[in-house]
Amino acid sequence: MESLFVTGGSGFVGRNFFNYLDFTSYHEVFSLSRNKNVPLLQKPAPHNLCEIAADLANPDGYRSFLKGCRTVIHLAAATGKAKPTEYHRVNAEGTEILLGECEKAGVKNFLFISSIAVKFPQKKYYHYALAKEQAEAKVRHSRLHYTILRPTIIIGKGSAALAGLVRLACLPKPVVFGTGKTMVQPIFVGDLALAISEILSGDGFSGETLELGGRESLSIEDFMKRIREFLKGHSLAALHWPLAPTIPLLGVLEKFLSPILPLSAGQLYSFQCDGLAGPNHLSSRLSPHFLSVKQMLEESLCP
Repeated sequence: MESLFVTGGSGFVGRNFFNYLDFTSYHEVFSLSRNKNVPLLQKPAPHNLCEIAADLANPDGYRSFLKGCRTVIHLAAATGKAKPTEYHRVNAEGTEILLGECEKAGVKNFLFISSIAVKFPQKKYYHYALAKEQAEAKVRHSRLHYTILRPTIIIGKGSAALAGLVRLACLPKPVVFGTGKTMVQPIFVGDLALAISEILSGDGFSGETLELGGRESLSIEDFMKRIREFLKGHSLAALHWPLAPTIPLLGVLEKFLSPILPLSAGQLYSFQCDGLAGPNHLSSRLSPHFLSVKQMLEESLCP
């Protein structure tokens, strides 16, 4: 029986994925994380789950666990408001180091969770997306059988992206950057976890890049209106803040004031660039069964 290796197991997507995973299908399941103090499961951990505390960039801490693993799921990433150097170190260099260790250990399959932001036409100040783009290139040039999965904005309890939109939507005067007409296609974190499980069970590692979103598409302003209506019981006309001067200004300010800024320059690109998933066989099969926006908000924002 094969073993499975998962990076970022204690993260937002990782914890949800483990709640969907059939542990009985694997001899051992290794979860790599820099933080072992976060519970991975909402139920008692199975006997074959092994937690590893190590940094992607320091393979001495996890190299031996890759031996005997047929598949690696790479979820780990620097997100939020990290420094550009940290995005590059973890998301690009860390992925390259992991790929090299996988090749040496005889790993066959590699599933890389990227981001829909990689295909944004503008991302000069979006260091997270730029590093993910570099990581995708390293995956494609590896000797492993791979699939690259690009989810859209991910919604669920603990979603940083949703928390940012909630703050803007619930201000006394809601703030929308730009025209508000940019299209989004949010996906529930549980539906993303299900899709990852589907790729695993179908052994779908044929060198594809698959984009995946929820079953509904809507403008980002409409999405924020629905968030406010859900939490406040009413909507309110939004203040539209111009994007063109704001993104480069934040790009400069965050070098010095990142911890106190409510958003990063990169995060504002979601108000400028459509975040829709292109059609593919995985999306056409699964997305009709995904949660609606209303259901996502109920699952994410209800106590």
